[in-house]
Amino acid sequence: MNTWNNLTIGKKQAVGFGAVLLLLIILVISSYNGIGSIVFNAKEVITGNQLDGMLAQKEVDHLNWANKVNALLTDEKITTLNAETDHTRCDLGKWLHSEDRREAEKLVPELSALLEQLERPHEAIHKSAININQTFRKTHKGLVLKLSNRLIDHLKWVSAMAQEIAEEAGGLYSYQNKLKNSTEALMSIIKIVAENEHLGDIPTRKKIVLDMVNKIRYGDKNDGYYWINDLNRVMVLHPIKPQLKGKDLSNFKDPKGKHIFREFVDICQQKTNGFSCYYWPYPGKEDPVPKISYV
Repeated sequence: MNTWNNLTIGKKQAVGFGAVLLLLIILVISSYNGIGSIVFNAKEVITGNQLDGMLAQKEVDHLNWANKVNALLTDEKITTLNAETDHTRCDLGKWLHSEDRREAEKLVPELSALLEQLERPHEAIHKSAININQTFRKTHKGLVLKLSNRLIDHLKWVSAMAQEIAEEAGGLYSYQNKLKNSTEALMSIIKIVAENEHLGDIPTRKKIVLDMVNKIRYGDKNDGYYWINDLNRVMVLHPIKPQLKGKDLSNFKDPKGKHIFREFVDICQQKTNGFSCYYWPYPGKEDPVPKISYV
């Protein structure tokens, strides 16, 4: 049955108006050139810059720490290590184990994975400093140079990771706001269709919504999409994987063991809306990658 062909001209005009309105809303939301958008994103820019600046300061703090360790290896006048060896007590370590870090992860959930990647090498650097302090003797200039170079290489890696985290903090926060605004715009259009009895009975209006959501794509590569699952975690619509329709995904886990569809429903039931980080393949790909969704 072709629902679209069975609609009257007036109903088709209403749907067409809704679709055009949706595109206009998404276009406006995606633009940062308007005054309203600048005002709306002012808090986002300030918060992102604060987080970026804080992470940059932690990078500088650790550079200063590394210089103290390096001085033991290269400065003949220095015979004892004058640097914090406890990885939880240096400036970066204190932040990694603080409430501020947890607040940053709430602000940008995808930071969690990056910060976890940073923790192990950060701890390893401090353990290396302990070993150096316990065993170091200024008797082999070649060994001193080699140890110094290895420390510098390790430090460069941590510095690069810190820079990546700082960049991700600003970029992800901006992306989250775009994603949230676009999704809420779509929900507004769905509400208009759902409440417009002139478009037909409830099954007809549901069909209109499903057809509309199935066709929407967004993003620079036009690979962003929307899916629909109900509160029983049953897939109602997935434009990329239509074979999931009708399946109960309550026990589905991503590669990290997260029950992602349980989390989607929990967020909606407990908080009405929010962000979720998980692993899922990009359209046309097989390997799962980190993703973030607003539900």
